[in-house]
Amino acid sequence: MRQQFFKRQPKYLLTYLCHQCELDFTSTELTQPECFYCGSQNGFTLLNKEKFIRDNLKVAEERMSFNLKNVYEA
Repeated sequence: MRQQFFKRQPKYLLTYLCHQCELDFTSTELTQPECFYCGSQNGFTLLNKEKFIRDNLKVAEERMSFNLKNVYEA
């Protein structure tokens, strides 16, 4: 995963659905959305917008791990 350093803290954690691989992923409002699974940079639906809280990162990490496991097993 890319490591990025922000000059300012993100305010929102955005969850998108990728129409190409049909998996969801999260990003902040400070970055251009890019699907972590298929690399697509367009064709997304915004599913959720929530306040950025560090605990939300754990939930996003668990969701990503679950999706990666499902893709591997498919």
